[in-house]
Amino acid sequence: MGYTEKTVLYRGLDFDSGRTSNHSAGGVAGTGAVTPTNSEPNTQNSSVTKVFKESFLNSNTASLTITKNGGVLPSNLEQLLLFQNGQELISTQFSVAGSVITIDANTHFDGSNYVVFFIII
Repeated sequence: MGYTEKTVLYRGLDFDSGRTSNHSAGGVAGTGAVTPTNSEPNTQNSSVTKVFKESFLNSNTASLTITKNGGVLPSNLEQLLLFQNGQELISTQFSVAGSVITIDANTHFDGSNYVVFFIII
């Protein structure tokens, strides 16, 4: 089953949108129009946050291998949300090692639907 990758761009207060020629929303001197490259806009401090979502439907395994973002997950678990059948799991109900999220044996049951959200800052 294929997936669609969606990227959300986060723009800090110092982002210069190019709407004005001499200042930005954060009060920092602007550089003029911003030219997007590689489908992501340039920002004054390169502050781009990416949000990823991956679904595992009717899972018969407690190990979920993430493929979004090249399998790279955030090291801070506060940047990761994991849902089992619509309910958020707490950090003691799963572990993360590399690109694999393992659901605790007392939490997982065959046929569960999992949805993983994570952000890369």
